[in-house]
Amino acid sequence: MRYYLPMALVALCLPVAASGDELFSEVAVESVFGASSKSADGAAASTGVSATGVRVTGAGQLGELLRELGFEPERVDGRTVTIQLAHGQWTIPTTLHAAIDRSQVDVTMGLATPEKGVKWDANKLLRLLADPEDGGAHFAFDSSKGQVQVRQTVSAREVTSVNLGRLLTEMAEFAVSRESAWFDKPKESDKSTPATTNAAAPTSIIGSWVASLGQGEAFAIKLTADGKFQLAHVKAGKTTTSNGKAERTGDQLRLVGDGSVTISGTLSNITAEGFDLTLTSGKKLSFKKPAAK
Repeated sequence: MRYYLPMALVALCLPVAASGDELFSEVAVESVFGASSKSADGAAASTGVSATGVRVTGAGQLGELLRELGFEPERVDGRTVTIQLAHGQWTIPTTLHAAIDRSQVDVTMGLATPEKGVKWDANKLLRLLADPEDGGAHFAFDSSKGQVQVRQTVSAREVTSVNLGRLLTEMAEFAVSRESAWFDKPKESDKSTPATTNAAAPTSIIGSWVASLGQGEAFAIKLTADGKFQLAHVKAGKTTTSNGKAERTGDQLRLVGDGSVTISGTLSNITAEGFDLTLTSGKKLSFKKPAAK
């Protein structure tokens, strides 16, 4: 079940790595995932993701950086944009505001708002808001909306799509890792189930898979039983490749490249023939078994 919060993502940088596997001899990760963390100049040339920092002074620059990350920002005014950030089972409404007078960018993620007639537990709210991290992501309470939020302020100087994407991902992980403190799951109706019933093990996605996006663009991924991956992207005759560590927890898949940059996404529709991977930017890739030769 996906929860939509009332009111986005990852900039992915993948180092170039050669592969002897025939499936990956012509492929690598490009702008859908981000720029290379090993060579920023080379990444900008091959992926189109901004590697040069800019001074953010308004909604236009924020919008350009977010579009590079795959988001579709909505302009609120000359200094503010909003996006929807997908992270795990959550879709988090996120506002970015260019505070020109302070040369900073304020980022706010709207989390839980109690239903009409329901009030916050005062003690629970105080514990949540206590001891915010100095200069980092922290919880706040918007009394005008009755909403718990995660906020962080960063410098508006030398902003790139890479560090902006990393900031959004870290804020979302900060919020979701403390989900139990601000979200009360709906109570399910009492059902009589045997005490010994165990949840079914997740379907395996180990193997080689291909996702075709049409017009000569395709992705390929190989996942191994020892937790490794190889990833590739072909577009307009250009290719890039990457490998690293694959981590799966339930329906969440994390690919940590050699440059320690993480691709995160949600798995769904897993069968022996393929699966879907929805990235934090909301982009959906449908992987299938490669055609037999």
